[in-house]
Amino acid sequence: AEAAGKAAEGAEAAEGKGDAAVDGAPAQAPASEDAGSKTGDAAEASADEGGADVDIAPQEGADQPGGGEAVEMPPVEEVPDVEGRPCLCIFDIDRTLTGKQGDWTCPGNLIKKGVWDDAYGGGDLTLSGLGRIGPRHTACARCEIGIVSHGTAGGNEMKGAIRDIVGLSNEWYSYPDNIHTPMVLGCAYKPPCVRGVMDWYNARGANFAPENVWLFDDKTPNIHAFWGTGFNAVEVSCRSREGEIGHCGGGPGEVQLHKGVHPCR
Repeated sequence: AEAAGKAAEGAEAAEGKGDAAVDGAPAQAPASEDAGSKTGDAAEASADEGGADVDIAPQEGADQPGGGEAVEMPPVEEVPDVEGRPCLCIFDIDRTLTGKQGDWTCPGNLIKKGVWDDAYGGGDLTLSGLGRIGPRHTACARCEIGIVSHGTAGGNEMKGAIRDIVGLSNEWYSYPDNIHTPMVLGCAYKPPCVRGVMDWYNARGANFAPENVWLFDDKTPNIHAFWGTGFNAVEVSCRSREGEIGHCGGGPGEVQLHKGVHPCR
């Protein structure tokens, strides 16, 4: 009888442990739960885990914050070849190649946990859709690439990540008073810095004219600054805004080589 009693107690203990394991485990989603909810829950859970990047998968039929109709861009224009490269594409960093730090609600963005980005309050580096795919997988694939940013590109880890994204891993950054590389930081008024990057390439065998140079930037005043300069400027993150700056950052489809100055509509 004593043995039977111990066996019964053991069975009750095992049952209790089983209940605890179920209570401690994440709740199972019901079969009818919608796939979008699962994606959001997974991203939120991953964001709480230290050290792991958070890949924010686009949800079927979902739009980026900001809503509105899709931005229709004119077709890519043909431009003449110049020393083997037809064009020069220059990109801003903050809210262009990146999105709002740590915001897992932006479909297609990638949060780089532990990589510091000091722009607009700071946080984990979050690559936009454009930053994830990289400029060389857009309409600028056949173009030379440059960077002109008002910001600092965070710490060394973020600086290295941006260099890799734009395919300029062997170059470093320079500043408006001495532009000696194709990547310029700390540039508040961008037309002279864009010209500086163009001149840098021309000094190395290119023959770019302003009409074959494009700036892609999320900030409205930066785009307006290019009226009358001869350069082309295209605003990005048009469907996702925080006033005059972008929120989720640039999308690959917004990179189009159409001539002129094109702020978001």
